[in-house]
Order: sequence, then C-alpha cells, then structure tokens
Amino acid sequence: MGKCSVIIPYCDAAGTLPDAAESVLRQTDPDWELLLVDNGSQDEGPALASKLAAQDGRIRLLTSEKGVSRARNRGLDAAYGEYVTFLDADDALHPEFLAILRKELEETGADFAGSGFAIVRDRSAFPNGEMLAGRNDSRSERPGPSMENNKGEGSAADHDAVGQDGAVPAVSFREQTAETFLREGILGNDTRVWSKLFRRETVAGTRFREDLTIGEDTLFVLELLPRVKKAAVTREKLYWYYDNPGGAMNRPFAESYFDQVRCWQEAEQFTEEQFRAPADEPELRARFAARQAVGICLTASKLALADAETRRRMADRTEQMRGLLRSCARTPGMEQYLPAGYRQKVRLFAGSPALYFAAYGLWKKRTRQSREPADRQG
Repeated sequence: MGKCSVIIPYCDAAGTLPDAAESVLRQTDPDWELLLVDNGSQDEGPALASKLAAQDGRIRLLTSEKGVSRARNRGLDAAYGEYVTFLDADDALHPEFLAILRKELEETGADFAGSGFAIVRDRSAFPNGEMLAGRNDSRSERPGPSMENNKGEGSAADHDAVGQDGAVPAVSFREQTAETFLREGILGNDTRVWSKLFRRETVAGTRFREDLTIGEDTLFVLELLPRVKKAAVTREKLYWYYDNPGGAMNRPFAESYFDQVRCWQEAEQFTEEQFRAPADEPELRARFAARQAVGICLTASKLALADAETRRRMADRTEQMRGLLRSCARTPGMEQYLPAGYRQKVRLFAGSPALYFAAYGLWKKRTRQSREPADRQG
C-alpha cells in the first residue's frame, strides 16, 4: 500500500498551521508523509513547523520562493508518495480522508479521487474537535459562481466517529471519464486541487503555473486530464475549508485578479488542442463562455470597490473585459450556464462598466450596513 504525500504550503500562517497539521496526524490511515513548505513566512510559522517535525518523523520541512504555486511545486518535486494531495494551511482534513480516497483508487484503478467539502467560518471548530470527531451528515454541495474560492455550502458533522474497528467506511463514488470530468467537474465548478487524492504517476511532470495567482488550480487539473482514464468523485464532505476573511479572494483589488479571465481563455484553448473541442461542440462553447463571463464579473466587482484612481488606471483593461464579455454574451446558449443573478450582471457590465461599478458599490455598502448592529446604524 503506497504512501500518501500531503503537501501544505504556508506563509505567515502561524495561527492556522497547527490545526491543519493536526488533521493529518489524526488520519486513520497512518501511511503518509507531510511536507510543510514555507514560502516566505515572517511570523512564527517556521518555528511551529520545526516543533511539529521534531514530534513526528513523517513530517518533512521544505522552503521555496514566495508564492503558493512555487511551494506546491517544491512539494511535488520532493514527494516520495505513490499518492499526492494538497491541503491549505488554514483548512483541515476529515480523519478518514486518506483512507477513503486511497481505498477508492486502489479498488477501482482511478487516476484521482475527489470529495466534497464543508465551509467552516468559526475556527474554534478545528482545535476543539467538533469538525474532526466524525463524518459529515450533509452531503449536498451547491456550486458557487467563482473559480477556486466560492466553495458551495456545508456544515460540520455531529455524528460519532466511524470506522472504529479499523475498517474503511463505505462511501458512494461516481466514476467519470476525463471528458465527463471536463464537463461536470472543470466546467461545473470543481476546479480545486485540494479535496482530491492523485496518483503520483498521473501528476507526473505537471506543475502549477507560477505566473498565475488565480486559476492555477483550474489549469493544473485540466492539464492532467489527457492522462486520466478514470476519475472517482463523491459528495461526501471529507475536506473542511475555512472561509478566511484574510484569504486571497477576500483581499482588495489587485491587477492579478485579471488572472480569473486569463485562465479561462487558456483553459478553452487547451481543451481545443487536446480534446478537439469546444470548436465543434456548441454546448462546450456555451459553458466556456459562461465561465469567462463569470470571471469577468468577479474581476469587475473587485474593481468596483477600488478607488477612483485605480479604476481610471484600469480603464483600458476594463474596456478589454467589456469587449470579451460582449463576445461571450453572443455565444448561443451561454446564459443557461450562468449562476443565478449573473445574467443581470453580464448585461449591466456589457452595457456600461461605470454603471456596474456604481451599482455594485452601492449594493455592497447597503449589505455592510444591514449587517451592522442597530446602535451603529444610528
């Protein structure tokens, strides 16, 4: 039974890294190595990582240049395991994550297996054991409109631990071909690398794009598909994602947000080259157009909250996005693949970016005010 390599990139994550590592230490499948990859920390994270490594010989310490993609690539280069998975430094794994996904790979010969996830907004659920005590009862996962970081919804488990006799619990998986996963996964909002266990031979020489800050997960998984004969997915939530207020997708506008648009353009080009689609498939053209349109709206929404000088400086990029969005909107069938509310956003931004910025900014202001305590509202 091959070892599982768990790769955790971290940077200034002293407040969350111990919980993430502890969730690996709690795995019922003990045949793993944990690679903690520091990529530029200025806090106590490296000291905490050294302390963890001193306590368990399965933990290895690595360093890389700054950037999560560089850190993940460093981990991939150093990994010994037959299987590889990625865990973000502010998230956690269900205790049976490795056991369940490894069992599925070994029994079916799938190239990778993926699970659902639950959102956690209160970090106290990690260290006090609430999330790590047992299986998650809610199995549905609602796709969100974003790329890697709109994660659907879920809740913590309140069931007793399972598999206490050492047996791996039965979980229902669906098997998919590479082209099915392209349609239902990549184009259905499952572009994440976390919550999946990959055969190392499937990953082979594929590495994360270091020139992207958003969308690198999408392109990494997509580039694996030509080597994938079979994937296995379950909606069981075996990964817990922390909705971090300081996370990358919750930060103020930066030019790197345009990567949300660029990655889908490159994804479509790669698909045309490798699968000879979507050039001759109207459905795929419509799905890719919808994903690009969502990326444009998400980028525009971030830009709407920037200061006026930044918006003036981004005027040419804004017009480029507007032109691309209009092109997407002309794709037959595109609207049926847009998440709820995005038809109006697409039409508004395509018609007038200035009006979109004003309307979105006003909506966000009212949303914040509605969440403030009554005494603060005056």
